Amino acid sequence: MARGMADRATTGMGASVRSLAGMSTAGPIEAPEVEPRTFASDERRLVEAARQGDAEAFALLYDRHLDRVYRHCYYRTASRPDAEDLAQQTFLQAWQAIGRYRDGGAPFVAWLLTISDRLAISHHRRRREVSVPELEVPQAAGHEPEHLVARSLEADEVRRALLRLKPERQQVIVLRFIDGFSVREVAAALGKRENNVCVIQHRALAELRGMLEGSSAGERPPCGLIDRVRGAVGRAVRDR
Repeated sequence: MARGMADRATTGMGASVRSLAGMSTAGPIEAPEVEPRTFASDERRLVEAARQGDAEAFALLYDRHLDRVYRHCYYRTASRPDAEDLAQQTFLQAWQAIGRYRDGGAPFVAWLLTISDRLAISHHRRRREVSVPELEVPQAAGHEPEHLVARSLEADEVRRALLRLKPERQQVIVLRFIDGFSVREVAAALGKRENNVCVIQHRALAELRGMLEGSSAGERPPCGLIDRVRGAVGRAVRDR
């Protein structure tokens, strides 16, 4: 269901992004299958060509990463129309700034997601509130175990707590545990030292513990909280 929703949402924004960026509007470019072992080198080739002004190379990057950027924007906004708008803005800004892009050791998509994050922060500042729709809670009837209901409620609770963190802490937690980047990759994407990312992560998890478990935000986060954040919020995104 999530993939179908993402596919429908992202198809409509493709033509406008391509048109404004000077790319072909004929639709997604059919790229040859890329073996996993050559993905990184192929990505670097496309990025370098895009940096030199090759719109078709950027179009391939757009087709490759649009789904992930859209899903990230949906998590950050909890709104399909807003996610579509932010995803479109992300690629337009990326195309405008691609000439200044430098490979700092993080995947190219991490750079795209940092653009999405800055747009999301501005979006929420304009709204002056964070809108998080209630998740659909399954009915615990018949053969359905009660833990499914508890899992849905927990996902909503964790997701709401994450969106109350300071923007910098949100960004680190989302990139680390929702998008799955390593500390090194997050540091490279954000232009920070690895130890700084670790400090931000620790403080963010401590604050989440304070919100989720009612304990002092200054205490050490429990060992299972990282898995709880990753699992609960990841399920919340997929289930939409």
